[in-house]
Amino acid sequence: MGAEPGRSDGVFSEPRVIPARDAVDWVSYGDHVLVVTVTGERDGPEGPWLRVVDMRVDEAVWSREGAAVPGVFRSYAAGVRARDGRPPYALVGEPRYEVGSTYVVAVFRAERSAAPDGWVVFSGLPCQGGRIAEGEVAGGAANADGVMAAVGGRDVAALHVLLAATPPDPVSLKYLHLDGAARFQATAAERSERSGRSLGVAP
Repeated sequence: MGAEPGRSDGVFSEPRVIPARDAVDWVSYGDHVLVVTVTGERDGPEGPWLRVVDMRVDEAVWSREGAAVPGVFRSYAAGVRARDGRPPYALVGEPRYEVGSTYVVAVFRAERSAAPDGWVVFSGLPCQGGRIAEGEVAGGAANADGVMAAVGGRDVAALHVLLAATPPDPVSLKYLHLDGAARFQATAAERSERSGRSLGVAP
């Protein structure tokens, strides 16, 4: 993880579990898109540089068929709590997930994960006052550009309509038995192999 050039020392970049470029990624690799409120935080098992945050589910905006919606869950979030002169930090394009604030998050349940409760938040947008993109995004411009372009500034109902009308990547449907991260990796690998074959490159 390193400081993003041109940004303050409080914003860092690191490889993402899933790119989450747009709504297609959310419905291809997520189990749910949820409206959540952060109700608590504590240091993670590795110390203060990774927090465990408690999330209360206020609304399920979209769910993969057969996936059970949690009422509350815990997940990891970047950023120390301000202490000892250290500023809090965030990841590029992401909120910090502050206690008392509300967000829309895309999540999946990991088969093997050190994450608390097994839930992984792989993308999120602020949703204060019921409006998408209203609220804190400590990491700057949100990474989910396609979602922001479609429903930024609108209410959650608009996001529900968007996700309901968005088909998943058809290749990802072959890997529904895998969790979101593994499904993304398998989908990307198959697409890369297909691209190589179309260019006449031997596997």
